[in-house]
Amino acid sequence: MPDQSNDNKSKKEKDEELRATLREAHDLGSRMAYKGRELTTLGQYIVDWVDITKDAIPLIDTSRGLTSLNDSWKNTNNSVGWMVNHLDQIDPHALSSTSTASALTSVLTVPIVIGSTVASPVDYKNAERIAMRIEEQTTKSHDRDAVLSLLKLLRIDSRQGGKRSASEQLQTAFNAFESTVDTSTPALTSLIPMRECILQTIDVLLRKRNHQEITKSTADKVKSILVQIKRDSVSEEQIETLAKQCKEILDEKLSPSKNTVLSRSEWQHSLTAVKRQV
Repeated sequence: MPDQSNDNKSKKEKDEELRATLREAHDLGSRMAYKGRELTTLGQYIVDWVDITKDAIPLIDTSRGLTSLNDSWKNTNNSVGWMVNHLDQIDPHALSSTSTASALTSVLTVPIVIGSTVASPVDYKNAERIAMRIEEQTTKSHDRDAVLSLLKLLRIDSRQGGKRSASEQLQTAFNAFESTVDTSTPALTSLIPMRECILQTIDVLLRKRNHQEITKSTADKVKSILVQIKRDSVSEEQIETLAKQCKEILDEKLSPSKNTVLSRSEWQHSLTAVKRQV
């Protein structure tokens, strides 16, 4: 039978219950993220030592030294292997970001959150802000995949001058955001790669223009590209707007000071600036 006592609780009591549940979820999520970072650090530490050991093999001139080193690594492998085997028992898909998001967004919609009526214009503004955060949170992976597919489709995803490709920069930007809940981690680890992704894409498209012309500013570069590839239905005003928005995104949204500390919400807002403005 349904719990009648739950129906009799006031909104304030249910509010406090939900907040307590969220505090527990935040604690569990933070602990999981912390352990994940520690495991990542340990794993990379082992891989680095493997590379060092391989380089050192030619310098070891006795079979005894090789045997001793091999035994030491076998002991390490046994310990790490035990940890990995136990981790393999965990099904990450059961609590993956995608499955969690789909479960929550089916319930966490703005009309339900704020009710059928709102008390003031402030509530409307907050509802719009929450709606934007929900959209950004639930679509960022899809948007990333769509951009990656587009870069490959247009064949502009090659490495240039030894630099990482645009898609690699994009992956770095999203991975840096998604792999941390530590607010002390600078947003630069994500926003700068995103900026480089855009700049590198612009550079590749510039070289692919049928008519090469000198362009100095970012806005002029974007306009030159768009003028040569646009459909007839696209107006000069639209091109001017897109070029201006691109410059603003690069110079403002994706170029924070090294000392700037952004909240997770602000970080994500900047990371998805391209989708909202272009």
